[in-house]
Amino acid sequence: MTQAPVLELVFRATVELAPRIDVGETPYGRRVSFPILGGVFEGPRIEGSVLPGGEDWLLILPGKGYRVHAEYKLQTDDGTVIHVVNVGNFFATAGRSTAFGFTTPTFEVPVGDHAWLNDGAYVGTLDATPEGDRLPVVRVAVYKAGLADDHV
Repeated sequence: MTQAPVLELVFRATVELAPRIDVGETPYGRRVSFPILGGVFEGPRIEGSVLPGGEDWLLILPGKGYRVHAEYKLQTDDGTVIHVVNVGNFFATAGRSTAFGFTTPTFEVPVGDHAWLNDGAYVGTLDATPEGDRLPVVRVAVYKAGLADDHV
């Protein structure tokens, strides 16, 4: 019998986005993007800023589903730059004013104090409140998955 994973919070981030860029209809759905303006993140072992210059690419599917592919950089308070690729799905659900979903982030971190992010499996949550054609802020939480008998 397999064990269920246990999740440990790595960080929570608030990411500020520029107005959307409407790419248009594609064979897969409507493609839009949101340039990342910046933000902050904080967790038990790590904190810092979301650097401007990344981008959230969003594919709007028929119905109420979305696929996201975000690529951006974090900079820790000690100056370490972390490359993040975060992909997943989220949905606008009845009775909620926000869209909510799950992602699978991966990290590329230089050798040093934060290299522990290079190893492991991660799951993220994504919470976005649209304002017309804008998603001014996206809230992301990232968790490291492990087994109950591991030190996550």
